[in-house]
Amino acid sequence: MYGRSYTKILGLVLTVGFLVNCNHAKMEPQQQPAPVAPQGPVIPGAIPAPAKPTGRLPKKGAPGISQGVCKPSEVKSDKIVKVLFVVDASGSNFGANGSIPSDPKKQWRTETLRQFITSKVNDKNFFFGMTLFKGASSKSLININNEPGFSNERNVVAEGFRSFVSTKDGGNTPYRAALRMAKNIIANDMEDNAKDNASYAVVMVSDGRATDYKRADDVIPDASAIKELAPDRITLNSVYYSSKKIDRSAPQYLKSIANIGEGAFVTANTSESLKLGDVIKVSIMSCR
Repeated sequence: MYGRSYTKILGLVLTVGFLVNCNHAKMEPQQQPAPVAPQGPVIPGAIPAPAKPTGRLPKKGAPGISQGVCKPSEVKSDKIVKVLFVVDASGSNFGANGSIPSDPKKQWRTETLRQFITSKVNDKNFFFGMTLFKGASSKSLININNEPGFSNERNVVAEGFRSFVSTKDGGNTPYRAALRMAKNIIANDMEDNAKDNASYAVVMVSDGRATDYKRADDVIPDASAIKELAPDRITLNSVYYSSKKIDRSAPQYLKSIANIGEGAFVTANTSESLKLGDVIKVSIMSCR
């Protein structure tokens, strides 16, 4: 766990930007972003009807398929973007069953997500959702009227973030459950808030292989079902993190998800910082 004092800081976290060190993560297929120079000390602040999926992704170039992506920093202020974090809380993070710990105190995951949320929380056109997956299920941490959803209210986002930090890691890595919950959250939001005409960026963050799929290609139907809800307004991004040299066979599930979702696939070492705003992608519809 991150510690009591750190959790208290998170209650005050989302209005002033924090320092992010150089970004050494490798992004595929995009080029590696340039390092970001240090900006000074950390300054704590106050927190402030979907289409029926077919299980197959239409061919590139078909009507309604996105022909490009852009960075969150390029989003127009009159376009609404809803970012859904889907975060691994399985036991491999702390080294369960003799594995090498990847993020035993949640420090890397916490700092990586917090930095991005902090950078966009004052932009009222950005909304945030957050789920974590472990064991055999996925759980939403940001809820609206007791239902999983998206919010741009600082106190609601902060409460969800504190819940993430305080939840113990443990158990298996249920990608299927995570993807299906992500689909349901987006589908329900599209139905309930159709007037927003929002774009959605799923950001799935994990350190391991899925335990409820047998092969990387098994993610295709569930990932495609998300993309097909609104092909020109949804991207699926994925981040594979590790405390050791990347095993190229391990992150193939995440790579498949990003390929289907026309988003970014990133590998990162937890000894180095990652600036999500430089690597994740949103629909080009948000930047026109």
